[in-house]
Amino acid sequence: MSAVAPEMQERLLSTRAELQAVRARIAALRRSKQTMVLSQSQVGVETDNRVWQGVGKMFKSISVDDFNNNVNDRTKQIDDQIEALAKKETYYATTLDKLLLAITGK
Repeated sequence: MSAVAPEMQERLLSTRAELQAVRARIAALRRSKQTMVLSQSQVGVETDNRVWQGVGKMFKSISVDDFNNNVNDRTKQIDDQIEALAKKETYYATTLDKLLLAITGK
């Protein structure tokens, strides 16, 4: 039992760290998505205008339609990433609960 306890505590710390990292990544992705949606709403609906998009250290002029398509594609990717991370978050939270239960015995 004494050899198992340090291993469980190590796994507990590792799981907590992973859970915090996943939650931080989800929060960052949500902020990124909010920024893109806000940018898209500020561009407006006039499709004959052009906007500047950053490409590395340069900018290129693109149509509003292209910009909106890029934002929509990127937000779909972010939604998929958030969904995958939410599954990881559930896994780590469940693992953490089970480890705490095993360590405390309650």
